[in-house]
Amino acid sequence: MVDTKLSRRGFIKASAATAALASAGTAGFNAWSNEYVKAGANAEIKEIPSTCNACSSKCGMIGLVKNGRLWKLTGHPDHPYSKGKLCARGHGYATVVYSQDRLTQPLKRIGEKKFEPITWEQAYKEIAEKLNKIIKEHGPQSVALTEDHALQGNSIPLVLSMRLALRTIIRTM
Repeated sequence: MVDTKLSRRGFIKASAATAALASAGTAGFNAWSNEYVKAGANAEIKEIPSTCNACSSKCGMIGLVKNGRLWKLTGHPDHPYSKGKLCARGHGYATVVYSQDRLTQPLKRIGEKKFEPITWEQAYKEIAEKLNKIIKEHGPQSVALTEDHALQGNSIPLVLSMRLALRTIIRTM
Protein backbone atom coordinates (compact mmCIF):
# COMPACT_ATOMS: atom_id res chain seq x y z
CA MET A 1 0.00 0.00 0.00
CA VAL A 2 1.20 3.53 -0.77
CA ASP A 3 2.23 5.68 2.16
CA THR A 4 0.06 8.81 1.99
CA LYS A 5 1.39 10.53 5.10
CA LEU A 6 2.57 14.07 4.51
CA SER A 7 5.03 15.71 6.86
CA ARG A 8 4.81 19.35 7.81
CA ARG A 9 7.99 20.04 5.81
CA GLY A 10 6.58 18.19 2.77
CA PHE A 11 3.33 20.14 3.02
CA ILE A 12 5.20 23.48 3.08
CA LYS A 13 7.31 22.46 0.05
CA ALA A 14 4.23 21.37 -1.90
CA SER A 15 2.38 24.57 -0.97
CA ALA A 16 5.30 26.76 -2.09
CA ALA A 17 5.59 24.88 -5.39
CA THR A 18 1.84 25.18 -6.01
CA ALA A 19 1.87 28.92 -5.28
CA ALA A 20 4.85 29.44 -7.62
CA LEU A 21 3.15 27.52 -10.44
CA ALA A 22 -0.14 29.33 -9.93
CA SER A 23 1.43 32.78 -10.06
CA ALA A 24 3.61 31.89 -13.06
CA GLY A 25 0.56 30.60 -14.94
CA THR A 26 -1.22 33.96 -14.82
CA ALA A 27 1.77 36.09 -15.88
CA GLY A 28 1.10 35.63 -19.59
CA PHE A 29 -2.61 36.26 -19.17
CA ASN A 30 -2.06 39.49 -17.25
CA ALA A 31 0.24 40.87 -19.94
CA TRP A 32 -2.26 39.95 -22.67
CA SER A 33 -5.28 41.31 -20.82
CA ASN A 34 -3.55 44.62 -20.07
CA GLU A 35 -2.76 45.09 -23.77
CA TYR A 36 -6.34 44.17 -24.66
CA VAL A 37 -7.73 46.75 -22.24
CA LYS A 38 -5.35 49.45 -23.57
CA ALA A 39 -6.32 48.70 -27.19
CA GLY A 40 -10.01 49.21 -26.48
CA ALA A 41 -9.80 52.00 -23.92
CA ASN A 42 -10.67 54.80 -26.35
CA ALA A 43 -12.51 52.71 -28.92
CA GLU A 44 -15.98 53.70 -30.05
CA ILE A 45 -18.46 50.91 -29.36
CA LYS A 46 -21.53 50.61 -31.58
CA GLU A 47 -24.59 48.69 -30.38
CA ILE A 48 -26.39 46.78 -33.12
CA PRO A 49 -29.71 45.10 -32.18
CA SER A 50 -30.39 41.67 -33.67
CA THR A 51 -31.83 38.26 -32.87
CA CYS A 52 -29.92 35.09 -32.11
CA ASN A 53 -30.15 32.26 -34.63
CA ALA A 54 -28.52 29.59 -32.45
CA CYS A 55 -31.90 27.96 -31.73
CA SER A 56 -35.56 28.48 -32.52
CA SER A 57 -36.22 30.83 -29.58
CA LYS A 58 -34.73 33.77 -31.50
CA CYS A 59 -33.72 35.66 -28.37
CA GLY A 60 -33.05 39.36 -28.70
CA MET A 61 -29.41 40.35 -28.57
CA ILE A 62 -27.20 43.36 -29.04
CA GLY A 63 -23.93 43.07 -30.93
CA LEU A 64 -21.19 45.31 -29.59
CA VAL A 65 -18.84 46.38 -32.39
CA LYS A 66 -15.47 47.79 -31.36
CA ASN A 67 -12.91 49.06 -33.89
CA GLY A 68 -15.04 47.66 -36.72
CA ARG A 69 -15.14 44.10 -35.34
CA LEU A 70 -17.87 42.25 -33.48
CA TRP A 71 -16.53 42.20 -29.95
CA LYS A 72 -19.31 40.86 -27.74
CA LEU A 73 -22.95 39.79 -27.75
CA THR A 74 -25.34 40.61 -24.91
CA GLY A 75 -29.03 40.04 -24.33
CA HIS A 76 -31.46 42.71 -25.53
CA PRO A 77 -33.37 44.11 -22.52
CA ASP A 78 -36.47 44.98 -24.59
CA HIS A 79 -36.97 41.50 -26.09
CA PRO A 80 -40.34 40.06 -24.93
CA TYR A 81 -39.09 36.50 -24.32
CA SER A 82 -35.42 36.67 -23.38
CA LYS A 83 -35.75 39.95 -21.41
CA GLY A 84 -32.05 40.81 -21.64
CA LYS A 85 -30.76 37.29 -21.05
CA LEU A 86 -28.61 35.32 -23.48
CA CYS A 87 -27.53 31.70 -23.06
CA ALA A 88 -23.96 30.42 -23.46
CA ARG A 89 -24.65 29.43 -27.05
CA GLY A 90 -25.81 32.96 -27.83
CA HIS A 91 -22.79 34.54 -26.16
CA GLY A 92 -20.49 32.19 -28.08
CA TYR A 93 -22.04 33.13 -31.41
CA ALA A 94 -19.64 36.09 -31.67
CA THR A 95 -16.84 33.63 -32.48
CA VAL A 96 -18.78 32.18 -35.43
CA VAL A 97 -18.42 35.43 -37.37
CA TYR A 98 -14.64 35.06 -37.58
CA SER A 99 -14.43 31.25 -37.79
CA GLN A 100 -12.12 29.91 -40.48
CA ASP A 101 -14.85 27.35 -41.30
CA ARG A 102 -17.51 29.99 -42.00
CA LEU A 103 -18.80 30.13 -45.57
CA THR A 104 -18.51 33.65 -46.98
CA GLN A 105 -19.75 32.96 -50.51
CA PRO A 106 -22.09 30.48 -52.21
CA LEU A 107 -20.67 27.12 -53.26
CA LYS A 108 -22.03 24.94 -56.07
CA ARG A 109 -21.68 21.17 -55.92
CA ILE A 110 -19.68 19.90 -58.89
CA GLY A 111 -19.25 16.31 -57.75
CA GLU A 112 -19.08 14.07 -54.71
CA LYS A 113 -17.71 16.29 -51.91
CA LYS A 114 -16.50 18.82 -54.50
CA PHE A 115 -17.65 22.43 -54.67
CA GLU A 116 -16.76 25.55 -56.60
CA PRO A 117 -17.39 29.16 -55.56
CA ILE A 118 -20.07 31.04 -57.50
CA THR A 119 -21.43 34.59 -57.32
CA TRP A 120 -24.49 35.50 -55.28
CA GLU A 121 -26.28 36.49 -58.48
CA GLN A 122 -25.64 33.06 -60.01
CA ALA A 123 -26.77 31.30 -56.82
CA TYR A 124 -30.03 33.28 -56.66
CA LYS A 125 -30.68 32.68 -60.35
CA GLU A 126 -30.17 28.91 -60.10
CA ILE A 127 -32.32 28.63 -56.97
CA ALA A 128 -35.12 30.66 -58.59
CA GLU A 129 -34.97 28.52 -61.75
CA LYS A 130 -35.23 25.29 -59.74
CA LEU A 131 -38.09 26.60 -57.58
CA ASN A 132 -39.99 27.84 -60.65
CA LYS A 133 -39.52 24.45 -62.33
CA ILE A 134 -40.90 22.63 -59.26
CA ILE A 135 -43.89 25.00 -59.05
CA LYS A 136 -44.60 24.63 -62.76
CA GLU A 137 -44.48 20.81 -62.62
CA HIS A 138 -46.13 20.20 -59.23
CA GLY A 139 -48.04 23.39 -58.31
CA PRO A 140 -47.37 26.13 -55.76
CA GLN A 141 -48.36 23.91 -52.83
CA SER A 142 -45.27 21.78 -53.52
CA VAL A 143 -42.90 24.45 -52.16
CA ALA A 144 -42.52 25.47 -48.52
CA LEU A 145 -39.94 27.79 -47.06
CA THR A 146 -39.10 26.77 -43.51
CA GLU A 147 -36.27 27.09 -41.03
CA ASP A 148 -34.03 24.27 -39.88
CA HIS A 149 -34.71 24.47 -36.15
CA ALA A 150 -36.90 21.89 -34.46
CA LEU A 151 -40.11 23.02 -32.80
CA GLN A 152 -38.99 24.14 -29.41
CA GLY A 153 -39.02 27.08 -27.08
CA ASN A 154 -40.81 30.31 -27.87
CA SER A 155 -41.30 29.60 -31.59
CA ILE A 156 -44.08 27.03 -31.12
CA PRO A 157 -46.95 29.59 -30.86
CA LEU A 158 -45.56 31.50 -33.84
CA VAL A 159 -45.26 28.40 -36.04
CA LEU A 160 -48.68 27.11 -35.03
CA SER A 161 -50.33 30.46 -35.73
CA MET A 162 -48.61 30.65 -39.13
CA ARG A 163 -49.87 27.17 -39.99
CA LEU A 164 -53.37 28.09 -38.89
CA ALA A 165 -53.27 31.33 -40.87
CA LEU A 166 -52.08 29.53 -43.98
CA ARG A 167 -54.57 26.70 -43.34
CA THR A 168 -51.91 24.12 -44.01
CA ILE A 169 -52.00 20.61 -42.69
CA ILE A 170 -48.72 19.11 -41.62
CA ARG A 171 -48.68 15.34 -41.66
CA THR A 172 -46.10 13.44 -39.70
CA MET A 173 -45.19 9.89 -40.44
